[in-house]
Amino acid sequence: ELFGHEKGAFTGAIATKKGRFELANWGTIFLDEIGEMPLHLQAKILRAIQERRIERVGGTKAIEIDVRIISATHRNLLNMVKAHSFREDLYYRLAVFPVHLPPLRERIGDIALLANYFLACACMEEDKPLMTMSQSAMRMLERYAFPGNVRELQNIISHAVVVCSTSKIGISDLPLSVVEAARTLSSQPGEGGSFHGEASLEQAFELLFQTLDELPDLERVEAALLARALRLADGNVVQAAKALGMSRATVYRRIERLGGKAHLMGP
Repeated sequence: ELFGHEKGAFTGAIATKKGRFELANWGTIFLDEIGEMPLHLQAKILRAIQERRIERVGGTKAIEIDVRIISATHRNLLNMVKAHSFREDLYYRLAVFPVHLPPLRERIGDIALLANYFLACACMEEDKPLMTMSQSAMRMLERYAFPGNVRELQNIISHAVVVCSTSKIGISDLPLSVVEAARTLSSQPGEGGSFHGEASLEQAFELLFQTLDELPDLERVEAALLARALRLADGNVVQAAKALGMSRATVYRRIERLGGKAHLMGP
């Protein structure tokens, strides 16, 4: 594909085909993930750079080329050179002007820009009206580590557009694995703090509820909090009451008053 082939060079070569280098003559060729390139192909690339000429597969004629090469990789090529899995001479031919692009998790300010761009593209592809991202969903993305980098963000947005049934993407439209990972990271010391304490509780509410329509009624919040305390206390009302700053009698009264929401307090 890089160097092209002559007609009849191999089975299925029914016509002569120019390669990428030939097509990029007097222009620029982009070699993505060059760290994955096998050594024998690295040797051919090096020869093309040094001699400024190539030969098509099955051909005998040298074709002169004049191209600018831009390459990219997520690997540490210097370590690969030391491990003899990447040619040192090719490395120094390519590393004329290296540019280090930090991973997305280190560029939080770029997440909103990229997410909105991918959102517009995904809406167009799915033939849906242009959607927006809720602040809670965006902040959840900003807390995520993105092991798959920018491509993963694009896939997350595409997923959200497909499953979203309104004009605004919320947390529930994001993949569950992403939400769980972001919340786990947020609960680790030094990574945004845990959801303990007044300030962090406000952060949790900020993530979960961005509009008045998303807010649950106070009775449901109270029922959920009481249910959580009882679960953590293994049903021990005295311990649950102590954790909530209530008397045991008050807890019993609250359970009785909640009545219809008692199912929330199951083990």
